[in-house]
Amino acid sequence: MFVQETGGTAGDSFEVDDLQLTDGTAPPPAQTTNYLTNGSFEGSTSGWESWQGPPSLASAGAVGGGAATV
Repeated sequence: MFVQETGGTAGDSFEVDDLQLTDGTAPPPAQTTNYLTNGSFEGSTSGWESWQGPPSLASAGAVGGGAATV
């Protein structure tokens, strides 16, 4: 995933949650394989990196309680 913010200022951030990478079929099958580990950020940001600072946990998750602040 690549996200770019134009005109950002120090301290800007956004939250991500429930990231999934699956096989591209339409409509999606009932059971899909998520190729990303820890896409819901429950309990840690293990396996994720960001540029210009590490991701941190947030408690505003849409799927479960966890999310990541980037």
